[in-house]
Amino acid sequence: VKQLPCCICGRHGPSDAHHPISDRYSSKRASNYAVIPLCKLGHTDGELAIHRNKSAWEERNGKDWHYISETLEKVGAL
Repeated sequence: VKQLPCCICGRHGPSDAHHPISDRYSSKRASNYAVIPLCKLGHTDGELAIHRNKSAWEERNGKDWHYISETLEKVGAL
């Protein structure tokens, strides 16, 4: 997953493997098999990063878990 481009902006990897946090109501992290590729700017570092402002990120991009099936297809897991 880390070798895939960012599923939001398309920036080439290495990407961060983001564990989806949309609609998650506990501190338990998602499975390591349910991750999506995000660039540093979209994940943690940029003003638009999901870990800086989840609700704004979701307004722009939708729920992060929507990208899991696309990611699994790209890595040949589906």
